[in-house]
Amino acid sequence: MKRGLTITINLLIMGFILFIIIRYANTKAEESNKNEIIAFEKMTVTTNQIIANYLEDEQHLCDIWADYINSFAEEGSAMTVSEAITFIRKAKTSQETEGHPIFPDSPEREGVSTTAKVSDPNDYTVSYKNINIFDNIENEAGSNDAVKLSRAYTNPMNGVQSIAFFHYVTILDKEGGDQKNALMMRVVPLSSLEQKLVFLKGEYENVEISIVDKEGNYVVHGKSFKNSNFFEYYKSYNVASAEEYGHVIEEIAGGTGTMTIRNFKGEECILSYTPLQTMTTWFLLAYIPKNDLMASRSIDWLLLGL
Repeated sequence: MKRGLTITINLLIMGFILFIIIRYANTKAEESNKNEIIAFEKMTVTTNQIIANYLEDEQHLCDIWADYINSFAEEGSAMTVSEAITFIRKAKTSQETEGHPIFPDSPEREGVSTTAKVSDPNDYTVSYKNINIFDNIENEAGSNDAVKLSRAYTNPMNGVQSIAFFHYVTILDKEGGDQKNALMMRVVPLSSLEQKLVFLKGEYENVEISIVDKEGNYVVHGKSFKNSNFFEYYKSYNVASAEEYGHVIEEIAGGTGTMTIRNFKGEECILSYTPLQTMTTWFLLAYIPKNDLMASRSIDWLLLGL
């Protein structure tokens, strides 16, 4: 009887100790997870600054091209499109970057490129007839943002996913031709922007960066987002009422923060968001599977053994 009572008391003490250890380990894991989310959000803000600096530098170079070309029009001797192309070829320092002065009002939305088509090395004409980026460009042209940037699209000259910085210029469509307003596009491969984010791979191996406009349309598209619109993606894979869905839109548009969402695999993921510094209506999204970010909640077996 006495021995049984002693064993029972000892078992209760051991059970209490195990409970305390498990509770302690879980509390520490939760604190670690919160700290990881805070660090991930700070990383998003840092990434925002890096991207903002990159975009501003590229826009500045585009503005230099445009200001030089427009200076001739202001003096009454506007450049022809061929002369503008010759100047851009000399001014650009990267072989990957292209200049596309185009006439948006022409039937084919055509112009000339600084580099020839991959399919025909003698053809420098470029057409944007079938590329739907001009609504975005017209909206940005009317804004006060320092950076005028198109959404990502396929460069018709080489098939490479690219983004374009732009500025309006006044040039002649041909020698002795009419003076017209043209769109000076500085076309940069999307890979050049992605190269600025390689530092993320050391700490966040599976992080994906996207940029969306206020309607959720992608400017830069993370590979895991299957839909053409981020908010549609959220609606497709997350059960939410109309009120909750509206709250998500307001949260992303309202400033910097984080939220948990489910991806197309049904996995929980952490989404960090912040307004893009150089673009008042665009937002940076950083996405990572929750299991990749969070600390393991396993028990400290050494502590348990002791």
